Amino acid sequence: DAMSLSKKGEYDAAMFKLAAVPDICENCYMKTMDTMQFVYQQKIDKECMLIMRNAKTTWIANQNAEGASKVAEIINSISPFSTCEPDASNLLKEISLKLAADEKARWEFQIQKHKDAVKLKEEALKIDEEDRKRQASLQKEALRIDEEDRKRQSSLQNEAQKQQYSLQKEAQKQQYALQKSDQEAGIS
Repeated sequence: DAMSLSKKGEYDAAMFKLAAVPDICENCYMKTMDTMQFVYQQKIDKECMLIMRNAKTTWIANQNAEGASKVAEIINSISPFSTCEPDASNLLKEISLKLAADEKARWEFQIQKHKDAVKLKEEALKIDEEDRKRQASLQKEALRIDEEDRKRQSSLQNEAQKQQYSLQKEAQKQQYALQKSDQEAGIS
């Protein structure tokens, strides 16, 4: 009767019936205890299977530190004597590996973000340096052009002054020649 209850999944009822067997007959009592241990093993194995299903579903739905914490709470209710305990250990190991991989990926992302920021800064500095060189080159060219314009203007002014001086000299010569010719004409 206890075994039929066990087969139906009514483990507590089966163990209750087995516990009611008196210990008058030692041989019967020992067989009953062996059967009770067998039923108890079935019970904790069935519970473990259900707990593992819940733990796996929880992990699949939430594969992060929060989900891992929930799974750990769920798995902690598994009897260490159940035959599916190694499955629980394997799931915890899988979760640990996933969390470590996620943490490593987050860390590598942060490092890459830093590298990208440094590279961007270096590129900005390079562009800034190139821009300053271009500005310096443009200023140098502008100064050269200004200097050429100044020299050209100075040259033109010198030429104009020379021409003016030459014209003044010529005018003075002509005036002197006229005065001399007037004087010669007046004297003679």
